[in-house]
Amino acid sequence: MTSHLEGVISVEGQGKKYNVAFPDRSNARGHLLKVLSGEAYVLPEGGTFRPTQIIDIGANVGAATIFFQHTYPGVPIICYEPAQENLAYLKRNLSPISYTEIIECGLSDRDGTAQLFHGRLQCLQHSIHPSVEVDQSDFEVIQLRNAATELPKKMIPGSLVKIDTEGCEIEILRSVAHYLKNIALLFMEYHSEQQRREIDRILASTHSLLASNALQVHRGNVAYISNETLAAHPYIGRLEVR
Repeated sequence: MTSHLEGVISVEGQGKKYNVAFPDRSNARGHLLKVLSGEAYVLPEGGTFRPTQIIDIGANVGAATIFFQHTYPGVPIICYEPAQENLAYLKRNLSPISYTEIIECGLSDRDGTAQLFHGRLQCLQHSIHPSVEVDQSDFEVIQLRNAATELPKKMIPGSLVKIDTEGCEIEILRSVAHYLKNIALLFMEYHSEQQRREIDRILASTHSLLASNALQVHRGNVAYISNETLAAHPYIGRLEVR
């Protein structure tokens, strides 16, 4: 991968200042600014909800982790990230936060290895799936763990889970189908209209849509809140018309 300048974004939260470093290529800065400012992830309004832990699957350089940590300080954090370049920045960016665990692998529906194709433009595009956004001649071999055996050990009731894996979202979600009730808040990126509809189908009986943002055809973000969490915090669902 071609070497580029390093970028740094300074953010403040809970009276602390964090410098978020990243490989400054193409539009990476703009994407990370949306995450760090809260534009990318819509959280429940009000102040009584608090997750038991945060699991960031596809943590990249740690921008989402830092945003969630600012919102819910002190909540334990587990990050999964397979790309070596991203891992170097992730470890550095999260080093001031003592209650984080970084696991150096990707998640899918199997154990093994895979070729991680590097993004054509920037570090947020890396994927094991071929697409117009990756360079199939530029890749690294990464470790994969089966989410069906990995996540049940980690995902306790009340968890906030973010899944942004550039194409493995459905495999991961299906793998933890029996533990969906443990996810209080779920944030996902989707990469096809079929994938978006499948996410909604899988979560239909356990979760309600909290927010969605279609960036363009076949690309967007969705957030879901568990029905149990809605029942425990009725103010969040106060706009329902019966």
